Amino acid sequence: MWQRPGEGLVRVPLEQEGVSGFLYYPAQGGPFPGVVILGGSEGGLFEPRARALAANGFAALTLAYFGYPGQPEELVDVPLETVERAIAWIRAHPKVKGDRVGLVGGSKGGELALLAATRSHELRAVVALTPAAHAWEGHTLRFFSPEYRPVSSWSVAGKPLPCVPFKVSPEDKEKEKNGELPSFVPFFRDGLAQADAATVAQAAIPVERITAPILLVSGSDDRIWPAGEFCATIVARLKAAGFPHEVKHVSIAGGGHMSCMPSLVTANRGLLIDGDPSGGSPRADAHGGYRSWAEMLAFLHRHLGR
Repeated sequence: MWQRPGEGLVRVPLEQEGVSGFLYYPAQGGPFPGVVILGGSEGGLFEPRARALAANGFAALTLAYFGYPGQPEELVDVPLETVERAIAWIRAHPKVKGDRVGLVGGSKGGELALLAATRSHELRAVVALTPAAHAWEGHTLRFFSPEYRPVSSWSVAGKPLPCVPFKVSPEDKEKEKNGELPSFVPFFRDGLAQADAATVAQAAIPVERITAPILLVSGSDDRIWPAGEFCATIVARLKAAGFPHEVKHVSIAGGGHMSCMPSLVTANRGLLIDGDPSGGSPRADAHGGYRSWAEMLAFLHRHLGR
């Protein structure tokens, strides 16, 4: 799946202006439509998906935005400018069709992809896999400290973006610390329900400002966060705004948080507790992984070309 036999790929490092990653593209031909890839809360790079997209005719840049040398250590106040610089870099690359560039993000990377796309109007396609509809509190080990106060995941011009804080009791924090939580979903539902209306409104991602078609993918049994509900919120907001581009939401029946990942369909599906899945089932996630992959390829080829 990741690389077709007998078809070589070129791997080009990117390390400049605070931007880190690797660009993959087919060894023969070009220029190719470009895609910037954003991983989730695991941090670092996501090279397998870049190789997979390159093997299907794209120039694919896997971008590190935290948890990597030269990037923030934690998912806190990550600059949206990092994504904007990466988009500018890939558009200028000689092996890339600069007017045909898309953005793909998963989980927190889906949240980031939607946020970045509201500001980057050169994009021709946006794919958000199990994304959020709001900017959320950041991820930091300080979360377990008694003195901790919520901090944003994202920033612009050095200033944190408004965010919705998690709603977590001290008892739930202890369970999370000990790996005893069956789901993080209540943190998000309760966070939205109990935050004041102004906070929720300010943290909502203004997806109607995106100037490209949007593909959303979610699993109905996601236990990391309620991505299906988030996607429904995004679709409703776009519909209310009269969004002029294609919007498609692929919902994986019974799929978990990883059901958009064809490489993780039978093993290594756990994110909450070692060996414990993040929702879904091997069968549902296998179906979802291959369906979401096919949907994404078709969507990107449709809007970026070949």
